[in-house]
Amino acid sequence: VAGTVSGTTITFGTPVVYNSANTSHNTATYDENAQKTLVHYTDAGVTSKGYARVGTVSGTSISLGTATLFHDGWTEYQASSYDSDAQKIVIAYEDDQSSDVGQAVVATISGTSVSFGSATEFESGAVSYIKAGYDATNQKTIIVYKDEGNSNYGTAVVGTVSGTSISFGTPVVFASANTQDMGIAHDPVSTKMLIVYKDSGNSSYGTGIVGTVSGDSISFGTEVVYLDRNSQGGHALFHTAANQLYVIFNDGNNANKIRMKPATISGTAVSYGTMVYVGSNNASIMLTTVYDSDTKQIVLAYRDGAAG
Repeated sequence: VAGTVSGTTITFGTPVVYNSANTSHNTATYDENAQKTLVHYTDAGVTSKGYARVGTVSGTSISLGTATLFHDGWTEYQASSYDSDAQKIVIAYEDDQSSDVGQAVVATISGTSVSFGSATEFESGAVSYIKAGYDATNQKTIIVYKDEGNSNYGTAVVGTVSGTSISFGTPVVFASANTQDMGIAHDPVSTKMLIVYKDSGNSSYGTGIVGTVSGDSISFGTEVVYLDRNSQGGHALFHTAANQLYVIFNDGNNANKIRMKPATISGTAVSYGTMVYVGSNNASIMLTTVYDSDTKQIVLAYRDGAAG
């Protein structure tokens, strides 16, 4: 569904079905060069394979191109990111058909169609909770995930797009604990990446860590807690007009209400400002965020548990 922001309100056009079957792992990423949105998902109607469709917004409506297969097998934990240098979208996912390993493909949009390069493995063990972000400073795609083959540790890997393929460096652990609900964002001010996550090894606290990309590798500073109680659905987002990085999350010990904090990176460390109470709704953990560059605002979408 297409949303139009006016002032501090958002209105919506008519929802359009993109898959007429049980659908999961739904993700959408905007291609700035093609000026299209790529929607990719798992279609349980065809043995849970991975498909993608190109969306074109016109006014308050959205139309969709033909569904295109990008993974011919059970596909889970999808994430994607736009590479502005290569002008491609990278889709990362768990390949359930091959012992849950982590794979990625490069998507190229042409008109209302999308094509894909060959899949590349970024993790040979089982993965879950995948997220992807783009480092515009170093022109790299960063994939973060839970490495189930290595004690469920939070892990990151650097990807380089060339044509229709992607290659990866060596995965690096950023959290030596059971890690999930991850988010990632590039901070152009410090030229670093901020990764946020729920640290189940530390009472499920909301935690952030700074990543520095160099070539095809990434190194990390010290973990810093942003919520010293159960945190869920963490996101990191850069507000371009305010020139400010934000952490947005659900307060798990307070009815999953939405909270946010400004985050500032200095060197390899991150610090946080005063917490803002976004709303009183029981939001559950189904939270997503996007920056609206036209109105210079952050839009939050969530499931309102209190309203059913």
